Amino acid sequence: INNEISSTVEILVNYAKYLNREISPLVATIMLAGLEVDTNSFNVKITDKTFEAAAYLLKVGADNILKKQLLKEDKENYCKRQDFVKNSNMITDNIALCVMDENVYKKYMLALISEDLLQFDKVEASFTIGYVDENTIGISARSLGNIDVQNIMYKLGGGGHVNEAAAQIEKKTILEVTELLKEVIK
Repeated sequence: INNEISSTVEILVNYAKYLNREISPLVATIMLAGLEVDTNSFNVKITDKTFEAAAYLLKVGADNILKKQLLKEDKENYCKRQDFVKNSNMITDNIALCVMDENVYKKYMLALISEDLLQFDKVEASFTIGYVDENTIGISARSLGNIDVQNIMYKLGGGGHVNEAAAQIEKKTILEVTELLKEVIK
């Protein structure tokens, strides 16, 4: 698959256009929401083709208001996430790290925190470490492109994309995983 494509949604839009298939307004709305999530609100992994896909979805009836409703977040989750972002730190001049507490979190929470950290000055890559089940610690990694987070996650048994990657490590503590990550980054 071409690394220039922003997401599966962009592929599906192009395929539907190629097949001359209609996309219903509801499906177009859901696809537009997916495109927004996959590109971090059209800030990462975008090209002119990404915007053409979004424009096409709007043309066939995507509802921007309904999309906003679909993407709403629970206030408690948002505030909790912001607390973690607030307590993150820089481990190099351009890499941010958030280490979560001992509670279990959904993987998407780690990913959202890593995405949030990319918005700050000097942050080129970000990592979030937290429990994703009782015995497994997840690492979510994001990059603006200058740092290959896929390679870093690969060294820890994970994988992904240059800009988005993850790893899961079993039977270690958060502190142990944090030290492993720092060693790989060095």
